[in-house]
Amino acid sequence: MKRILWGMALVLVASAFAQQQPPTNSPPYITPPTFPQGRAQQQMPPDTKAPPPQGLSASEVEQQI
Repeated sequence: MKRILWGMALVLVASAFAQQQPPTNSPPYITPPTFPQGRAQQQMPPDTKAPPPQGLSASEVEQQI
């Protein structure tokens, strides 16, 4: 009877250790780089100034409404 209890305890301890996994510090996936090294980065066009706003007369404002 003692051998059966020891055997069951041994199986229980062995199964508990078998289910443990080592901790990982990195995620299981790899994020692709934001800017791939093989491609040339596109340059933004230079900033341009907008034309100054034009004043509208009272009659022009009424026509737009």
